[in-house]
Amino acid sequence: MPSLLAMDEDELIAAVAGSAAPAAERLIKRFNPAAARAGIERSGCDSLCEHSPEYPEPLADFPDPPNPLYVRGGVDRFAELTSKPSVAIVGGRHPSPHARAVARQMGRELAVAGVTVVSGLALGIDGESHRGALDGGGAPLAVLAGGPDWPYPKRHTELYRRVLERGVIVSELPPGSQPRRWSFPARNRIMVALAQLVVVVEARESSGSLITADFASERRDLAAVPGPVNGQQRTPEGRGGAGARRERCARHGVRGRGRSPRADR
Repeated sequence: MPSLLAMDEDELIAAVAGSAAPAAERLIKRFNPAAARAGIERSGCDSLCEHSPEYPEPLADFPDPPNPLYVRGGVDRFAELTSKPSVAIVGGRHPSPHARAVARQMGRELAVAGVTVVSGLALGIDGESHRGALDGGGAPLAVLAGGPDWPYPKRHTELYRRVLERGVIVSELPPGSQPRRWSFPARNRIMVALAQLVVVVEARESSGSLITADFASERRDLAAVPGPVNGQQRTPEGRGGAGARRERCARHGVRGRGRSPRADR
């Protein structure tokens, strides 16, 4: 997936367009940058290219960074949130009550400590971590698989509104874009890039959170909150010992790193 995102227009058309290549080429030729910028402005979003001063350095240094990155909630607020210590909390969409409580507590404690909580606004662990951050008075950072103006899932429309009131919502897809199957694992790499520590809470075997753990294992600190021993959940260390620590709460996760969360910036 990341290799596709790194291709230029001609390479991408050759790789995936097939018989639709002529139509794709015509679409690119008809593209009007001025009209696109006007559409972004009407949507209430901003766009940041890699050369923008507000573009986060850790994201620019990550493989295949999104270019541009679309931001809803304000570029200044985004710059403020990404200048703070940050932790991504991810997990399954159908967690146990215990895992929900852990994710919410972790989000709340991190927010109280002044840490930016990054997640994907999905059902389950993502949503609980955002709610916890809001409970703690924090400003969450949500990374969406669709456009930043497209609340997804629909049942999280109210949570989307609450996150936007205090925090920021970002995506590499332009405003108005519906999420696609490929865009969920693609957005996971953005969550990893925007965090110094990634915590996986009770992820099942088929969970996309384990894709996030794979992205994080070689580039970021990785920790896990395992599920019940008799359940079907699988933590990152169960995928081959990715170096993931087991964490019980936010304080252990942040303090256990042994250095300032922003020391690598």
